[in-house]
Amino acid sequence: ARDVVIPDYIEGYPVTVIAENAFAGYGRTVTAMTVKLPSKLKRIEKGAFNGCASLREIYFPESLEYIGYDSFRDCKLLGQVVIPDGATVDTYAFRNSTGLGTVTIGSDVTMPSSAYSGNYRIRELIIKEGVKSVSVALGTQYLMESIYIPASVESLPNSIFSGNKKTVKVYGIPGSYAETYAMSNSSKYTFVEYDMTGTTTS
Repeated sequence: ARDVVIPDYIEGYPVTVIAENAFAGYGRTVTAMTVKLPSKLKRIEKGAFNGCASLREIYFPESLEYIGYDSFRDCKLLGQVVIPDGATVDTYAFRNSTGLGTVTIGSDVTMPSSAYSGNYRIRELIIKEGVKSVSVALGTQYLMESIYIPASVESLPNSIFSGNKKTVKVYGIPGSYAETYAMSNSSKYTFVEYDMTGTTTS
């Protein structure tokens, strides 16, 4: 296993950008790799972590504004990502990262469905507390099992994903938009009462 720590400062200057192809293919000889990004990071450029086959964990700082094209392509062990508020995720950012099972998104995230091209195994979508509307889509997801929708959410697209083979559980508070969304798409979703702190109430 290997922990990679990218410092907050280099020679007194804050690290705000991970350059194009900076770590492409890195870590192929280790079984697992965790990456800690700089706290003031704003941009991850094209292909920055492309082909990091052993990358299992990476945590994006709240300062992050942009995740570039193919930046995490073929990171097949990466299990989950949390997209910060206001971030833009470019086309094919997580292409063929087939181990990705959980995606958490903040408010005002811009993300095309093609960001997850080639990955059809996302099982869980979590929308962060405070988010009011979601306009992103995850594309074709055959194994999606659950969506967590906080009380703050007021609107969602008719289809966050497509091609699912099972009924998806929508977790939310009774009387909230989550329940309305599930009931209006009852052929696809089943509503489950949930207080968003980890407790299922029904």
